[in-house]
Amino acid sequence: MLRKAKLKLLALALALLVLTPGCIGSFALSHDVWSRNMKIDNKTGRECLFLALLVVPVYEIAVIADMLVFNTVELFSDENIWASPEGETSSSRMDMEP
Repeated sequence: MLRKAKLKLLALALALLVLTPGCIGSFALSHDVWSRNMKIDNKTGRECLFLALLVVPVYEIAVIADMLVFNTVELFSDENIWASPEGETSSSRMDMEP
């Protein structure tokens, strides 16, 4: 009985490996958070903000939201809902925000 369960688990793992290659997504939200952090010129300030965003779990929430929501939507619709409109970069979006 235990052997059948192990074989089923192995078959499921192999099926997932074969059926889901390349479904990683662009992680646009995570890249946006990171690029905003990199805009700080002072290395010490950038490191402090990085550590603060780790403690507050901004990075963790961004990665989880990307994995579970944005990349899933991107997989099925071939469109990332977090990505910038055509011709607009995240830096130009950031300049326009209040």
